[in-house]
Amino acid sequence: MHVSSHSSSNRQSYNIAVVGSGGIGKSAITIRFIQSRFTDEYDPTIEDSYRKQLTVDNAKYTIDILDTAGQEEYYMMREQYMRNCDGFLLVYSISSMQSYDELLNFYHQILRVKEVEYIPIVVIGNKSDLESERQVSFKEGEQMGCNISGPFFETSAKYGLNIDVAFQSLVRLLRDNGGEYNKTNDIENAASSVSSSCINEEMIDAKINNSHIKEIDVCSSESSSSQKKVIQGGSSQKLENKSAMGIRKRQQQSQNSNDGSSSSSSSDNCCVIC
Repeated sequence: MHVSSHSSSNRQSYNIAVVGSGGIGKSAITIRFIQSRFTDEYDPTIEDSYRKQLTVDNAKYTIDILDTAGQEEYYMMREQYMRNCDGFLLVYSISSMQSYDELLNFYHQILRVKEVEYIPIVVIGNKSDLESERQVSFKEGEQMGCNISGPFFETSAKYGLNIDVAFQSLVRLLRDNGGEYNKTNDIENAASSVSSSCINEEMIDAKINNSHIKEIDVCSSESSSSQKKVIQGGSSQKLENKSAMGIRKRQQQSQNSNDGSSSSSSSDNCCVIC
């Protein structure tokens, strides 16, 4: 397995597929984006293609959009378009827990077919206008975005809510090779630019594990100078501080001579980072 890699910053066109179970509004999302209108007629799609030019962050892009079949009988057909597409909108309906549960199956099929560990994906919870029929909470949608390492939006094709934003977000991911969502990118840059409500815990762990602790400062109550020891590559070398042991011994003797009275000061507190 390797990581999806595009010369994304230099590209001006992308192939995008809208993927999900049948009857969740994939065609309605696509038509709303392409033609700025809503259709509530359900005509099971086999495969429809569209092209649109759009401006994202003052740059013009051309995207070819494939509206795909969600029915299980078209399983093998999916693999062909998955190979040819650069990014995906993974869609479920907030009124169908089944469509939500099936989303990970589509996701894993995409990774398997493209033989990658990361691919630009935006997760969409469609039909947000059907609040009274909601089966999938907003929190569950956010969690799906975290699991898939992609931004999450609830959309309404009927009212045009977040449709353009979702496509623009996917273009940015394609342009930036996943940006903060692709944990194989520069960890420092990714961590400093995270603006999503979901911060990938694995990315943070990787940052900590790969960090090199350069210095350890040991403070002494008898000296204002600090003893410094370099630790390379996060190794677990043992810190020995004989002067600190002598200080503790003298403190104990002083405590005995004062009949158990003790005093402490902030300078006696040592902070060691290991």
